[in-house]
This record gives sequence, structure tokens and C-alpha cells, in this order.
Amino acid sequence: ASTGGTGVWSSNATGVATVDNNGLVRGVGAGNAVITYTVTTGSGCISQDTARITVNVLPQMVKTAGPREVCAGSTITLSNASTGGTGVWSSNATGVATVDNNGLVRGVGAGNAVVTYTVTTGSGCVSQDTASVTVNALPQMVKTAGPREVCAGSTITLSNASTGGTG
Repeated sequence: ASTGGTGVWSSNATGVATVDNNGLVRGVGAGNAVITYTVTTGSGCISQDTARITVNVLPQMVKTAGPREVCAGSTITLSNASTGGTGVWSSNATGVATVDNNGLVRGVGAGNAVVTYTVTTGSGCVSQDTASVTVNALPQMVKTAGPREVCAGSTITLSNASTGGTG
């Protein structure tokens, strides 16, 4: 909020952090940078203020492993061996698939869900990996028709009109 001249932002280490004309600092790589705000008056007088910025490293993210397809009512297990922070699983469509803290995905209803593994460091840096999971519908089951008694040595015929798969 300095006054009396024209202000310009700069960074002494653009490989670590950059800054735009609005003071928006973007972390580029782990390390330290000094962000400077320089105000110059019309007569050439200069005042400066600096802020030392630390850019923290992101958690080491690896690709999620495990199957990507499950039937409604069944489960699959996803795993992620990322390091550098605390990991949490989540689903973007809990009506399709839910996931617990151990990566156990339960198919809820037919459709597609994105399961995300988010790792957060102690300093608040976040890395994520996603896995698209398809939940397949169960076959449409109907009640078996036909008699329920048979004599020894005789036969009866049962029928079932279920659809959605091979019976």
C-alpha cells in the first residue's frame, strides 16, 4: 500500500519464485527467494521493501495402483505409495463409489467416479493423483418361476427371465 510513486514487484530467484505486477507470488521450485517491492517517485527517489519467501517441496506423488472396475455392491482396493506427507482418499461421486482411508473402493451404483489420493505436507503443500473407476450395474434379477416340488426319478422345469448377463 506504499504511495508517492510507481511500484514494481521483483524476485531475486525466479527459479524459486516469480511475482507478477499485482504481487501474486508463484512457487516454482523448492528454496528461498527475496521478493522486493520498489517504489520510485517522479523525481527518481526510490524506496524498497522486501519479503523473504520459502517455497516448500511438494510431496513425492506416484501413480495409484489397482483395478479400475468394480460391480455395484462389490469392492476393489487401490493403493498409493506416495511419500512426504499425510495421504487421504476421496471420491467425487459417492452415489457411484465410496472409498475408505485404506483405499477400499465400494461400488454403490452404476456409473463413473474419480477417486483421488491427496498427500499434504506439514507445511500445507498438496499433491494429488486420480483414478477413474467404473462401477458396473448388477444383472437385473427376477424371481425364478416353476414348481417347487418334484418326485424322485421325475423332472420339473424352472425358468428365470433375468437380464443383463449370461445365466
